[in-house]
Amino acid sequence: MLLNLINLSKIKEEAYNYLISLCDKVEFLYVNYNEGSNFKFDILESGYDDLLNQYLYIKNGESWGMLGEKVTFLLSSNIIGLIKEIGLNGYLKITENSTIENITLYKNEKVVFSICSHEGIEYFEEEFEEQVKAFCLEKIAKTEIYLELCNNIKTIKDKKVDEIYNDILVLEDLVAFVEQDWNKIIRQTPKTLTTFDEYKKLAEKYLSKNTYDKIKEFKSFKDFYSSGYPTNFDEIIKFGNNEKFSESEIFKIIMEEVFLINIILVYKFGFKNNEMNGNNKISFMLNI
Repeated sequence: MLLNLINLSKIKEEAYNYLISLCDKVEFLYVNYNEGSNFKFDILESGYDDLLNQYLYIKNGESWGMLGEKVTFLLSSNIIGLIKEIGLNGYLKITENSTIENITLYKNEKVVFSICSHEGIEYFEEEFEEQVKAFCLEKIAKTEIYLELCNNIKTIKDKKVDEIYNDILVLEDLVAFVEQDWNKIIRQTPKTLTTFDEYKKLAEKYLSKNTYDKIKEFKSFKDFYSSGYPTNFDEIIKFGNNEKFSESEIFKIIMEEVFLINIILVYKFGFKNNEMNGNNKISFMLNI
């Protein structure tokens, strides 16, 4: 996804600045589930009351099948800061019953980007998409992490495409391995079979040294997520408020590096995007 590329930690600030520079206004959908309330009233007590002095217009309308108030702003420094705070694919809770979501960006009255925040479904205007993609690929190619992962791949790029794909699939399937190791009562089924030691060997081969140095201290998949999971239905409430493993720092780091590896395979070493010849598959999570 192009949003994955824009949100890469090493280029995110530059990517957002460039993307926003191609636009001239933004629209948010304000959704309130408390009948009788509205954006102007709720925003007063939210800590974001300065937005009241900045909007261009408010109108009732629909966005991605959702009804609410469509609030439009010029791209002032405060609004740009808000977009960066939320993220293009995020949303902002204003009250217990209301949110700002579904960001839509415009250029000369034309929609160049729009997203359904909760579903993660996005739209990019074609020319806008190509400009942003080219900018991000140029920037990420100059980062130390990109160069380090390139060097790793140089040592294995002569492997068959399906073998590389299977290795990456194992690295990407971490949530399922962790849930299985904890015997989580409701869990994902791993797409592949592997042991923890095999996973560590792949991490050493493909991932950055800093990331592998964190992983090599672990003794099992359980060590990725010390909070654990409920192993029976009676424990579900007790574990309900725990941070999700998918929100942990180590998981985000590994998935970002896996995504970068896909980018490198396609744009550096020339594997075709979505190449599928027999069992040969590459770039399974790369759709930009």
